[in-house]
Amino acid sequence: MAQPTADNVEEEQQAQVLVWNHIFQFISSMSLKSVVELGIPDVLHRNEGRPIPPTGLTTYAASCACWSSQAASKMYPKKEKKRSTY
Repeated sequence: MAQPTADNVEEEQQAQVLVWNHIFQFISSMSLKSVVELGIPDVLHRNEGRPIPPTGLTTYAASCACWSSQAASKMYPKKEKKRSTY
């Protein structure tokens, strides 16, 4: 096995950085998707920009009629049973 050179080590480090950047970008986009589906922007808008503690945020979100029906159905879609045809 050959000894790693400085160029090989640097190239491997750059590849690792690239992989981690892709992972974190995916997590970031999924977090944004979840925030929108939960209706958090609507809750913040209803509170007129005042700070809300996390417990208050869940209380407001749970009381929102649109959250309970629309967001829940998006997050937990009903699975249809597949019927086999013979």
